[in-house]
Amino acid sequence: EIEAKSGVLHVGCELSECDAIPATTSGGPAVILWNHRWEHDKAPQTFFEVLFELADAGADFRLVVVGEHFRQHPPIFDVARERLSGRIVQFGHLPDRRGYLDMLKKSDIVVSTARHEFFGIAVVEAIACGCYPLLPNRLSYPEIIPPELHGRHLYSGRRELKDRLGRLIADPESARAVNLRPQMARFSWESIAPQFDAALERASRR
Repeated sequence: EIEAKSGVLHVGCELSECDAIPATTSGGPAVILWNHRWEHDKAPQTFFEVLFELADAGADFRLVVVGEHFRQHPPIFDVARERLSGRIVQFGHLPDRRGYLDMLKKSDIVVSTARHEFFGIAVVEAIACGCYPLLPNRLSYPEIIPPELHGRHLYSGRRELKDRLGRLIADPESARAVNLRPQMARFSWESIAPQFDAALERASRR
């Protein structure tokens, strides 16, 4: 009976700001983005180890690492800052939202390796800013990505992540040609707020 009376509403995201910032197309090497919290549940060890292996194999890419972090963070971030120093565009939290969105606009591919994710606001923001998503086929990500695009954007396991990211790095224009911004519109506050209003109205009538 409770299930019949229940529903789930997504978190609203501020996506209109993404549209206000012009896209940046460098035409150079692929820019890979990490914009998640610097914590173990986001599995940064996997993310950076894959990048180390691709770099050692000769892959040419650039790196943007933003996202919230505190004084204590997984040591792999310090290792990555040193090992990938020649490829770094930005490495560190940006407290100014405009600067953060600028970095998302400069990026080509957003990768998640998370083991824990309630929704994925950071990923939705990155996709809305033009990034090609490469996400685990688990947690909330199959809900964020439309079902017909799962085969393109969701991966299973570290080996598949490395293979698919390597192919995108080798052909960055294939990533830049993909635009999923329209598919993210359903998570914008313009879409979500009326759903909350309607739900509250129904609840008040009961």
